[in-house]
Amino acid sequence: MSIRFALCLSLAGVVNVVDSVGLAEKWTPPIASRQVYRFPQAATAEVTLPILDAGGQPLYLLECHSMAYGLAQSRPDFDYSGDFECRLTPSDGSGKFSTLLTEEQDPTRDWQSRARFLAPELRGKCGAYVDYGLVRRFRLRGMELALEMSDVTFKSWPATVDDPSELKSFAFAVGVRPDSTAISEIAETPDVDIPPSTCGSGYRGQPARQD
Repeated sequence: MSIRFALCLSLAGVVNVVDSVGLAEKWTPPIASRQVYRFPQAATAEVTLPILDAGGQPLYLLECHSMAYGLAQSRPDFDYSGDFECRLTPSDGSGKFSTLLTEEQDPTRDWQSRARFLAPELRGKCGAYVDYGLVRRFRLRGMELALEMSDVTFKSWPATVDDPSELKSFAFAVGVRPDSTAISEIAETPDVDIPPSTCGSGYRGQPARQD
């Protein structure tokens, strides 16, 4: 290897490191936190959680709602769908994305996010799929956000037209921790296997349920 070529490789590595450090410093890290919610009635499940910095100032807002909420409410800024769905937005309202939890640079639908939970994804072996089942992690903006469902029970049949969801009850945990290696503006695509179509996974392909 020539000295010139070796020097070019070395300089390229330095540039990459500098770029990564610059991106990491762009995002204010959140304070670590964990909140647990229990919803005896899935139809009324709702989360509104500010994500704060070390000084207690809000950085982002996490909002989660049930399918019943999405059917009853008309939100021009976001179309909640799925059996339960979360969105993450900057607290100052800035940015072009309806949710930072998308992995698409040019999303065409609000449901294009792993933060949309569908009942088939939560049953049996499907629920065990990393980042596509009961537990889903999102790395972005100097943090890791974990959304965790547990103690999920299902209806024997959708009860009403206003609430056709299969979910009956569940517990939900939100974990936040700073991560200086998470430097993307929106959620990174996880390096894991995508569940089979038998799990009804709606994201990273065609939607399992048309809304």
